[in-house]
Amino acid sequence: MSRILWSPGASAIPAGMHRHPAPRPSMDSWFEVALVATIFAIGNILFARFEAETPKWRRVVKVILMLAVTRAISAELGRPWSYLFIGVLIGFVLIVHAWWLPRNGINGWTGKPKARYYALRGWRLPNSDQPLH
Repeated sequence: MSRILWSPGASAIPAGMHRHPAPRPSMDSWFEVALVATIFAIGNILFARFEAETPKWRRVVKVILMLAVTRAISAELGRPWSYLFIGVLIGFVLIVHAWWLPRNGINGWTGKPKARYYALRGWRLPNSDQPLH
């Protein structure tokens, strides 16, 4: 194998080889997308009753948007940044459920009292003439 001669600006890279690193596999960032999709799937199975009055289109758009943002962050910035993004989202959920909801008189795990939770969300209770706030 021949070597490039040492001269100003030259390197000891074997002839025919390039300096550029190998391209990342295109499927590399899909693991993070699958992770977020799994979190959403489990969340929807366990907690869908708390989104009873949210329009279906809004729930679908939220999932698509979160998956797209996760994919973009992972592809452009790398896996550590996508994990940070996922961690920030989980942190946000924990803050809402452990601090903000109890501060507003609602149990962050059960959503009780239901009337207060619905009022906070701006929804009417089912079978109720309660006005929206």
